[in-house]
Amino acid sequence: MLPENFKLLGLDIKIIHSERDADHDYYTSDYEKCEISIFTEYALERVKERLFSSLFFFAIHSHLKLNLDDDSYVNLERMIWAVFRDNPELIKGEIPEKVRVLGLEYEMIEKVHLDSINAGGKMVFSDLQIHFTTNLNPKVKYVILWHEVIHEIIDLCDEKHDNEQNICGIANVIGDMVFNNDMSWMGEK
Repeated sequence: MLPENFKLLGLDIKIIHSERDADHDYYTSDYEKCEISIFTEYALERVKERLFSSLFFFAIHSHLKLNLDDDSYVNLERMIWAVFRDNPELIKGEIPEKVRVLGLEYEMIEKVHLDSINAGGKMVFSDLQIHFTTNLNPKVKYVILWHEVIHEIIDLCDEKHDNEQNICGIANVIGDMVFNNDMSWMGEK
C-alpha cells in the first residue's frame, strides 16, 4: 500500500494519489504546500519507483540544494532504487551480511580500527568488502553503509559529484527516509 503521508527532513509531506495530468509523466511536487501528487495509472513497480524518486528529488533539490544536474540525479536515484530492490533488508533499516551494489556483492566486516582513516566506514573495492568500526549505533552504521554505497555508485558513474558534502547529504536523506517512515511499500508486490 502506497503511503498517504511521509516524513522527510522534519516535514510532513502529503502524498496525493491521482490520475495523470497532461503536463507531467509520473508525479508533480508542490514544495510550498509539502505535497506530491503521484500518478497511479502505471504498473505498480513503476509507481513505487517514481514515488521514491519524487521524495528523493524533494529532499535533494528543495532542501539540501545539492549541486546535481538532472542526468546525474536520475542516474543516482535509479541506482539507489536498485540497491534497495536488490537488498530488501535495507528497506527495513537493517544491515545485511552482504549488500549487492551494481551487480557486485560486498561483505560487511567489523574492525576495531580502520587503517589510515578517521571514519566509521570504508569501502574496500579490491576485496568487495565494506569495513565498519565496531560498536557503532545501528542507525549510524546504516547511514555509513549508504555513504559507502553512494561512493561506489558515484565513482562508477559520475566522478564529478564525488565529494563528501554531496555523499553525506544523500546518505543522511536515505537514513531519514527509512528511520522516520514505513518503507515496506517499496518491497510490496
